[in-house]
Amino acid sequence: MWRFAHDKLREGVIASIAIPERPGLHRLIAETIEMLYEDNPDYTLPLALHWREAGDEARDMHYSSLAGSQILRQGIVSEAVSLLERAHRLGQRLPHDDLWYARLCHSLTEATIAIGRPQQSFAYLLEAIKTLKVPTLPPAATVDEVLSRPIAIDLSGYSQDARLLIHDIYMSLAYNYMEISAQTLEGIETVLTAAAMQEPFGPSLALADAYALQAYALQLAGVPEQAALAAERAAVILVPMSEEDESQLPTMARALSNLAFYWTFAARWNESLRDGQRAARLYQRTGDPLRSRATLMNLAVTYEWQGDFKRGMELRQREYETALRGNTIYGQVRALAGVGQLQAYMGDLDASVASLEHRAELVHILDNPTSTRYTYLGMIYWKLGRLDEAVAVLGRALNEVRRIMLPTGHDLFSIPNTAEVLLGVWETTPEKAMPFLDDAPMVYRLLHDYALRYASGESHMTVFMGRFAWLRGDHEEAMRLWRHAVEVGATRGTPYAQALARLEIGRHLPATDATRLPHLIKARDLFEAIGTTYDLSRVNRELNS
Repeated sequence: MWRFAHDKLREGVIASIAIPERPGLHRLIAETIEMLYEDNPDYTLPLALHWREAGDEARDMHYSSLAGSQILRQGIVSEAVSLLERAHRLGQRLPHDDLWYARLCHSLTEATIAIGRPQQSFAYLLEAIKTLKVPTLPPAATVDEVLSRPIAIDLSGYSQDARLLIHDIYMSLAYNYMEISAQTLEGIETVLTAAAMQEPFGPSLALADAYALQAYALQLAGVPEQAALAAERAAVILVPMSEEDESQLPTMARALSNLAFYWTFAARWNESLRDGQRAARLYQRTGDPLRSRATLMNLAVTYEWQGDFKRGMELRQREYETALRGNTIYGQVRALAGVGQLQAYMGDLDASVASLEHRAELVHILDNPTSTRYTYLGMIYWKLGRLDEAVAVLGRALNEVRRIMLPTGHDLFSIPNTAEVLLGVWETTPEKAMPFLDDAPMVYRLLHDYALRYASGESHMTVFMGRFAWLRGDHEEAMRLWRHAVEVGATRGTPYAQALARLEIGRHLPATDATRLPHLIKARDLFEAIGTTYDLSRVNRELNS
């Protein structure tokens, strides 16, 4: 083997080789690597490049697919997309095994999401389903129809490998529908189908994986009892499961991460941390930073709901750094939403506006119509006192949330942010709010629907519902809602929402009311403990007035 002191020397030697001789030399090198390092994953990328230069399209296709999938797991996204797309182009005109081709399409799904082309991922998923000739159901029109109609897709004629791949494809498709597009109904149905396809084969990791995401889907559908049952079914399989089989760890990590996501939004904090931390360890063990990002995000949300904003920020920063290292635009957009939001809560408004304006630039180049920009920008402009800018983006923010038919867990910021700006403008400068008040019922509905579905967010959303009631003139209903938010916040362990509710009660009670001061003092103490300096300044103004 030749070694060169500098790349320029190597390039010079290569340039001195006659062009007609190069393919044969690349073939000789590739054959030698295959002979010496058979099945060594460290050599799949060199093999892809050498077979490409050798002109052997079949081997180029094989190794490009293999290398692309491997480096995708390592978070090297741009190069992975290039390799996988090359394999896909070759596969469209060369003979191939259907199972291999469907697996390639599935890898491209993850890669295109990471690189910032999430809408393209749907085409690859549907191509994979078509390649494997999986029967499909006609679309349902309502949630009730999805939940009531039988699902009969028989996979008994497929091999075990094919069934597992079909499961992975359906899980990815369900997630994409629920979290990337506005097609939440299709997402609920797809994950119910994934579970139904696995149930005939008895308890398994794949079934637990399906039940974990099914729990969240049923939560989204507004049937909490069924959601809790699915989560318990997943936990019965997952919690005691051994980690000895290395090949099962990626699916186990995904299942635990999805189950933790459900627990978080059901306000089951102990279970969320148990399963989320285990998922994070498994992703670290398998060297999968691409998927670990979502687990970090969920762990951050778990701490944030419980009032530990400092720990939440640490995890959000890790999530963002992971997305940066992998050059994943979609991951950066998701991470910056949490980073900017927490910076605003914690009073670092200049840093928040920088984060959220950079996020808005990334959203602009991201091929995903459901990613919001103005719901965050409006919030930070409002907190900074930049009223004209907040009003200028409010209409666009309302258009962004208008697309939400069923709120997902990830709408935990976008809905209340929009409500905060609309309510703030309505309360302080009613004439500027007039063009937007026709949308007030829509925003109220979204707050109500989120509170109904996600126990962890009920108290927070109810605070804003109370503010709507007050501005409509129903002061008795507003106080009832705020007192309910205090009670729920205390019961479920969401102190930030409880503090917001106490602040609203205190600032709307007459100065002569004996209960006003205790509410404001309790709000101040909670804000101090959490470290939300922006809201602490608000309550101190009330106490000093």
